[in-house]
Order: sequence, then structure tokens, then C-alpha cells
Amino acid sequence: MTDADIPLRAAPDRRIDGLICIALFLGTLLLYLPVRNFDFVNFDDPGYITTHELVQEGLTWEGVKWAFTGTHLSNWHPLTTLSHMAACQFFGLKAGWHHLVNVFVHAGNAALVFLVLFGMTAARWPAAAVAAALAFHPLHVESVAWISERKDVLCLTFWLLTVWTYLRWTERPGRGRYALLIASFAAGILTKPMIVTLPFALILLDVWPLGRFKPGRPAEMARQMKPLLWEKAPLFALAAFLAFMTVRAQEGDAMVEADRLPAHMRLANAVVAYAWYLFKAVWPTKLAVFYPHPGTWPAGIVATAAILIAGLTLVAVRQLRRRPFVAVGWFWFLGTLVPVIGLVQVGDQAVADRYSYIPLIGIYIAVAWLAAAFLERFEPRERRKIAGGLAGAALLASVAVSSAQIRHWRDSETLFRRALAVTEGNDIAHNNLATHLGNRGRMDEARGHLKQAYEINPHNPALLENLAKVAQLDGDIAGVTHYLSQRVAEPGADAATWFTLAGAQAGLNRLEPAIGSLEAALRLDPDLVPALNALAGIRASHPDPRFRDGSVAVKLASRAVELTGGADPALLDTLAMAHAENGAFESAVQTESKAIEVANGTGRTNLTPALLRRLELYRNSQPFRRGQ
Repeated sequence: MTDADIPLRAAPDRRIDGLICIALFLGTLLLYLPVRNFDFVNFDDPGYITTHELVQEGLTWEGVKWAFTGTHLSNWHPLTTLSHMAACQFFGLKAGWHHLVNVFVHAGNAALVFLVLFGMTAARWPAAAVAAALAFHPLHVESVAWISERKDVLCLTFWLLTVWTYLRWTERPGRGRYALLIASFAAGILTKPMIVTLPFALILLDVWPLGRFKPGRPAEMARQMKPLLWEKAPLFALAAFLAFMTVRAQEGDAMVEADRLPAHMRLANAVVAYAWYLFKAVWPTKLAVFYPHPGTWPAGIVATAAILIAGLTLVAVRQLRRRPFVAVGWFWFLGTLVPVIGLVQVGDQAVADRYSYIPLIGIYIAVAWLAAAFLERFEPRERRKIAGGLAGAALLASVAVSSAQIRHWRDSETLFRRALAVTEGNDIAHNNLATHLGNRGRMDEARGHLKQAYEINPHNPALLENLAKVAQLDGDIAGVTHYLSQRVAEPGADAATWFTLAGAQAGLNRLEPAIGSLEAALRLDPDLVPALNALAGIRASHPDPRFRDGSVAVKLASRAVELTGGADPALLDTLAMAHAENGAFESAVQTESKAIEVANGTGRTNLTPALLRRLELYRNSQPFRRGQ
């Protein structure tokens, strides 16, 4: 008899099982109830919700189309995006309700974990222990209390539903059940890329508890594995599609270039990260929303982590026959972390609490069933005392630490002050705290944090943009130019940033760089009207003939007028300048007359005197030059 066969199995009992589900659900709601009074935070929440007009409009046909065809903060997860739209549809920007959506989904996940594991194993109390660990462990607070991590909790929901439909299909194969399995997984891939590892996790479940694969000789294992892989071919195909969409969404934006983090650094961080997640699972202290990537880890730390991971892997393999749940749980942990372990680096973090949401289920399974195997050696009465004591202590500790951790998510200031208190060299936390303080008029405090962030990492794009904004508020045009010049040297600078830089450069009479910046802005966004108008004005009216080009000016100004429907007198004025520079004075007169008419008709009569002076020039067949 192996430990896999220990007498843990129990017959379903609707009353007991229902009470366990209710306790898990209500206990989770009670733990996370404080989030109803929490705010949005200025880390991803703006891009997902608070500054995203299409999301705030709720469920619209245009929004649904964009959700499936566009990317959302360098992610393609249409169902997650639609969930944010639905929340805005019903709750507007009331942050507490957005938080509670996450909480309800997480609470449902806890009950689902119990039902799925109990359905596969008939081991009621180990299944309940795993579900409780998911519900109350402090490492999972980030996935629940951060509105932007809706994708985490939704991903696990469809992960569990897919496992459940897979279980039903293995019990009684049929086309209808298989179609439901495919549909469940297809919905899951619309929530978060991490679900890409689910087909591999199903193979682990084939080993234990489903017993569809028996360890043995290599030839025999290969024979068993072939049909298991073949039956999952559609799932692997969907996973490959998701991988393609994810790379396409993140490439050139969120992905970190290989020259910034070479392969050996990524591999070292992956090894350390595995050990870090294990340690935090046991001792979840000093948790933060962002952990800066150190670049190079000390060799001793990497070696220690590698020995730990290799040793535990060897133990798991050796336990495959006697205690298969240990191997399944361990390889679940190792495998499901692969997409986020840093081998393909997305973002600047070394690790993240949210990445453990699904992987730690494997560790919970291994520990829960090992504990059950250990307790089977005692008499029933003594077993209940020991199990109750251990479970009670673990539950109280988890709830206490989680409750404290949840409070750190109250608002941006609380969140990032906590991150600064428990991490070092955290430029992201300094910058985001500065943004929060600056938006509330606490500029002196904001400047201090920006300065510290710049000392830590002068290449942080968001930081450079914030420094430029502060310099602009201070009237420091040279500072604006300095920081934005650094910003556009980093990946991901948008057209608006180039345009702002052009204005600062022009303010310092650095015209050639300003023209270059305007052209860069228009390469990124050919329909950026302010850039079209500014460059057309230079090409049409600059006193230095080296910078003038009438045909280019007409093309640029005509496009700006077209985009605005001829409703802006300033743009019509620029087009008139361009026609005059091109020698088409009749067109210049007609266009300037139209500009005067629109200015008077829209109440912008302050423009009229200058427009009239230029009209007189064109009537006399004279072009306009800046300074006239």
C-alpha cells in the first residue's frame, strides 16, 4: 500500500460539503470586506480604468470590438477587459465596487478549488485545506486587492472550470463534454496569458489523482503518454495561439530587451525567484507591490537557490510512485510559474506576489496530502486534535498577516510608502508616490521622491516624464528639454512626448532639433494635429529660408484642417501661410478669409487683427514671415 492509497476518501455529503463552500466563501468575503472603502491606485489602474475612456463608457459595440482586436496595457485579454467595462457600466468609477468584484470572484475560486479537488480525490479535508490556503494566504492579497489584477482571479476561475470539465470528460468521454472542455479553456485564454500552462497541468492530473498514467519503464510510459497528448491537441493549439497573441502584444513595449538583461541574468533570477516564492509561502513578510530587479544576483544566493530547487525536484521524482501527489504538486508549481519566472522578462520586477496565485496551489496540494498521510498514523480522536490544532494555527496566522497586508492597499500613498519601507532601490515606488503627492499639491514632497528615484534609475521612462512635468510647472524649459531628451532615448516614447520635447527645444531656440522631434512625433502618429500645425507653420513662415518648404507646409496644414473639419481658425491661418509660401496667393486669400469668418463666428475675435494683417499681405502677393 502506498500513501496515494491511504484511506482519505469520503463519500459526498451535500450538507457538509455545502457548509465548507459557504464557510470558504463567506470567510473570504469577511477577510476582504475592508476593500469596499479603498481607492484606485496609480499603478496600472489608470491604464485599465481611470484614464481609459473606452473602458469607462461601459459595454459598447466599439468597446467590445476593441477588446478583441486591440491590446490593453500590452496585454491581450478580451474577457478581462470586458469585465472592467461591465464594472464601469454598473458602478461607474466607484472604486469600492470594482474591488468587491475581485473579492467575489476570489471567494468563488476558493469554493471551486474545494469542489474540484474533492471531486477528483474524494479527500474532503485535504481539499478544504488547499482551498483555505488559496483563500487566506497573504501572498494572494495582491491578486485580490489590486483592481488591475482582475485577470488573475478570472484566469483561475476558468482554469478550475476547465479542470472540472476535464474530470467529467474523463469519467464519461463524449463530444458534448469535450466541446465544453474546449469552450471553457478558450474562454480562459481570454483572461490572462498564464493559463497557457493548463494543458501541461492536466497531464500532471492524469498521473495523480486521475491515475490515467502509471510511472514505469520508458517504453511503457511513452505508450501511455501518446494518447494523453493527442487528446489534448486542441488545447495545445489554443495555448500556442495565446502565446502568439501575448508575444505580439508585449513585444517592443513591455518586454525587456536582451541587452538590458542578458540570458544568464534572467536564468539566475528565475532560479532565485523559485526559491523566493517557496520562502514567502512559508514566511510571508515584507510583501510589496513591486520588487526591483537587481540585475545580477550574488553567486552564493543563486547557488543556494539552485541546490534547493534541484534537491526538492529530486525528492519529488523519487516520491513519484509512493506519493505521486508530491511530484504532481511540485511540478505544478515549477511548470505554472514558467511564463512569469523571468526567462522572458516582462516589466522591471524581479518577482511579484500575484505570480504565485495559481502556482502555489501545487505546493498546497503536496503539503495537504502529505499532512493527511502523516496524520493517518494516529488514532482518529488524536488525529482530529492534531489536525484541528495545526489547521487552526495556520488559519489564524494567515488571516492575521493577510488582514494587515490588505490594509496596505487602501490608496496609492499607503501602498507605495509600504513598498519603500520593505524594499531597497525602488525607483518605481518613489515615482508612483511622487505622482500621488504631486496630484494632491504636495509638490515639495513629490520633488524629493522624484530626486531619489532619479538617483536610483535615471532610465525609468515614467519618472523622466514626471520630472519633465515638474520642470514645466517650474518654468524650467531647459529641464524639460533635458528630461524629455532622455525619455525619448528610452523605448516606448509616444508622439505626445516627442511633441512636448519639440516645444521645449523651440523655446530654447534649438530649431533643428525641434523639427526633428516634430517629425518623430508624426512618424508615430501621422494625425497628431498640433504637430502637423507646428511643423507646417515652420515650413511656411520661418524667416530662415533653410527651414521653409511651401509644398510640404501645404500638405501638412491641409491634413490638419481636414482632420478638424475646417473648424479651427488657427489651422486655417497656417494653411493660408503655406499657400502664400507656395506662391498660391489667391488660395491664401480665400483660406485666410475663411479663417477670419470662423474666428468671428466662434467668438475667437482676439485672433482677428493678426489674421487681417496677414490677409492684406496675401492680397499684395507677399508671404508671411514670423516676426512680421
